[in-house]
Amino acid sequence: MLGAGGYTLVNAQSSPASTQLAGTRVAVVDMKRVIEGAPQYTAGKQRVITELASVEVKLKSDEAQLVALKRRRELEAPLMAKAQLEDLVRTIEASERALRRSREEFNQRLTLRTNEVVRELERKLGEVIAEVAKLQGADTVISTTATVYTNPRIDITDAVLTKLRTAGK
Repeated sequence: MLGAGGYTLVNAQSSPASTQLAGTRVAVVDMKRVIEGAPQYTAGKQRVITELASVEVKLKSDEAQLVALKRRRELEAPLMAKAQLEDLVRTIEASERALRRSREEFNQRLTLRTNEVVRELERKLGEVIAEVAKLQGADTVISTTATVYTNPRIDITDAVLTKLRTAGK
């Protein structure tokens, strides 16, 4: 039967599929909240920070050296011979390029390692979400990412976080 706007209207009560779907339970989970609230994510993120700490220290040292070179240029430029000043300017430019490259490489490594932590957690999440869903009698679980409205009664995010917290110990 065609309804307004040309859409086909289906009488769900008479549909054979609706009989099979009656009583189907849907649950939702806020994946962003679960990932950010999972102790495994916090621990993984801390591992990445610790792993890259020496690189960050080196970057800060290089930045301080560049600041010192620029300061030297500001203070000593009027007193320097033209060749000395040109050498200093080339050194500053080379240092800026090297620092920019190092910072980009650091950011790429940080992003890569953080994504690895998230992927590792997502594998674990699949298992935990399925376990919680089964315990709560859900037939399917969807993420709230594309959901416009969710009744809090079907949200299993807190249960998933609780399970992750107990699994993390």
